[in-house]
Amino acid sequence: MTYVEGFVLAVPAASKEVYRKHATKAAPMFKEFGATRMVETWGDDVPDGKLTDFKRAVKAKPDEVVLFSWFEYPDKATRDAANQKMMNDPRMKEMGTEMPFDGKRMIFGGFAPIIDERGSGKTGYVDGFVVPVPAGNKETYRELAAKAAAKFKQYGAVRVVETWGDDVPDGKVTDFKGAVKAKPDEIVVFSWLEYPDKATRDAANKKMMEDPQMKEMGSQMPFDGQRMIWGGFQPINDSGKSSKPAYVDGCLIAVPKANKAAYKEMADKHAAILKEYGATRTVDCWADDVPDGKVTDYKGAVKAKPDEIVVFSWIEWPSKEARDKGWDAAQKDPRMKDLQMPFDGQRLVYGGFSTLLDQ
Repeated sequence: MTYVEGFVLAVPAASKEVYRKHATKAAPMFKEFGATRMVETWGDDVPDGKLTDFKRAVKAKPDEVVLFSWFEYPDKATRDAANQKMMNDPRMKEMGTEMPFDGKRMIFGGFAPIIDERGSGKTGYVDGFVVPVPAGNKETYRELAAKAAAKFKQYGAVRVVETWGDDVPDGKVTDFKGAVKAKPDEIVVFSWLEYPDKATRDAANKKMMEDPQMKEMGSQMPFDGQRMIWGGFQPINDSGKSSKPAYVDGCLIAVPKANKAAYKEMADKHAAILKEYGATRTVDCWADDVPDGKVTDYKGAVKAKPDEIVVFSWIEWPSKEARDKGWDAAQKDPRMKDLQMPFDGQRLVYGGFSTLLDQ
């Protein structure tokens, strides 16, 4: 991850499931356009602040819940190109007319990561932060954030991310700058902590409050902490995480070397459709070190020609039932029929497998 699009929005509490379906439907398109991960989190422990808070940031009404969300991209250029494609895609325009929230009050912006520390474990709870930092204090902030990240990981965080405002537009009703009452010489920082569950997060917060090193860091903050906004959120959609699959489709394919780009383009479209129908992850790997065997080998399995490369691929599903239902729906989808395979499909080998070990 080298670029982040951050969002905060207010959604009617009664529309949670409608919003989740809306986000799930949109996720494959964002991945098709280059996003590597899309996360949507539902407000769970979002306190009122004295000067600023998440609710005021989006002018949330009493019956609305704040969502803290982000998209991850490999670089800014990919994000910019993706936004352009989305603006011109009829599917996105159609979804824009069905948004179950007031888009005028959504705040968003582009951010460049300055800290991305990872531990081990899955994401089950998120603490989100928005902070105004004087532009001249960037390095001081980064150094302090790096020290704090080590502590967060020590107490159970599986990931700590701090991103520096890069493309943060002014809004007509709300925006990130207004959310933290940013001054002209301040930059908005969009950050989050990922935890395996809420209990771990609550225990970590208690330990950090009691940690003398954290107290010392708190006295050295290079920003106005009174204007920082923060809260705890439950993930409702995380299209990029690799949850442990209960069922896997495995494939071997022989692809002409000259068709690598064409294969990748097709695989991206194929993956987006399968995720729409329930797949949790799709992986395609281009052969790099595939030895010849005495009796059998990968090349022989697909009768690969001298100018072909073996592709090793798999699709992860939450269950066999989801896989069977997903494939049935995908095979009826006209987009699948329109895909142009840049390889000989008659030599593709595939099968369904139940997970035996996933460490």
